[in-house]
Amino acid sequence: MYENNKTYNVIKGKVPDFSVSDGDIMLAFTTDGMESTKFPNKNSGYIVNKITCNNGITADWDNISWSLTNINNSNNAKKVICTIDFVHGQEYEYVGKEQTFTAKLSGKYKLEVWGASGGTMVEGTAGYGGYAVGEINLTQNQTLYVNVGGIPTGTIGGYNGGGNGGVGNNQWNYGGGGATHIATETGLLASLKTKTDSVLIVAGGGGAGVGSIVSDVLPGSGGGYMGVNGSNRGGGSDFSGSGATQTQGGGDRSYRECGLGSFGQGGNFCNGGYGGAGGGGGFYGGGGGSRAHASGGGGSGYIGNELLTNKIMWCYNCTESEDEKTKTKTTTNVSEEATSEYAKQGNGYAKITYLGK
Repeated sequence: MYENNKTYNVIKGKVPDFSVSDGDIMLAFTTDGMESTKFPNKNSGYIVNKITCNNGITADWDNISWSLTNINNSNNAKKVICTIDFVHGQEYEYVGKEQTFTAKLSGKYKLEVWGASGGTMVEGTAGYGGYAVGEINLTQNQTLYVNVGGIPTGTIGGYNGGGNGGVGNNQWNYGGGGATHIATETGLLASLKTKTDSVLIVAGGGGAGVGSIVSDVLPGSGGGYMGVNGSNRGGGSDFSGSGATQTQGGGDRSYRECGLGSFGQGGNFCNGGYGGAGGGGGFYGGGGGSRAHASGGGGSGYIGNELLTNKIMWCYNCTESEDEKTKTKTTTNVSEEATSEYAKQGNGYAKITYLGK
């Protein structure tokens, strides 16, 4: 019978004809949530997410020796079936609170983040969230903190820094989208102002679209080293919010001194007596606007942490950069699904993938 704290090597096999190791424990395999007919090799990029056994049996997996360990069969059960769930990466949807990642192995990991889009009327267009990617070396059991940006709820800005929209003089507008970031310290992005070295990567959120049906007003999308400026219907004063940079938040382009974004926080609508758009969250937040017919500015992304390599940002119709710390490419590709090199519509997203030693 099995002994606790003893390591048992795993034999390759097929599903549903389970492999048998030492006679009484039978193993099934899943990879990325699907039944698999192939047992992943060590250093193939897969790690074990969890092990589920019947008959009350528990077991652990040692990613170093690539074997079962700490098998607890105190019930002396026979013909135990354990399903080993192999995953190539961990993904994070918007849940409205902080999530964590713990590295099961020392090695290289790819970090991907997508910001959330801003709010708008059904017929309107909001700013899209940006995309950022980079690679980093992590040590076993190192913890990262993940905050996935959310779309706004009406005038209330989205989770993780979306600025608030406002109501006034029978005009109103939505809030901005939240940023998505990964850091080595816990907290919303705005709370890390004095701990910027802990911020690894940021995808900016989009500014709010117009609060009235105006097809020719373009959104202030987020991401990249400079968030995209909002825009204004017609001539005259421009009441939209400007995009954020790597060192400064955006603001209302008419009143200038209000609607200001800040580190990790999009600007609220500029209270000029009219309803205005909220700015997108980001490394620095986009500016809020001061009229319903103008959109908010996009929040900036961030890949400037020196621990990141092979890094780049993508954003919708944005300004490009070839500098290593701010490398940015523009795109017109947009998807509700989290897709590499695409701007994001809807809530943000994050993904951490193990790349091996």
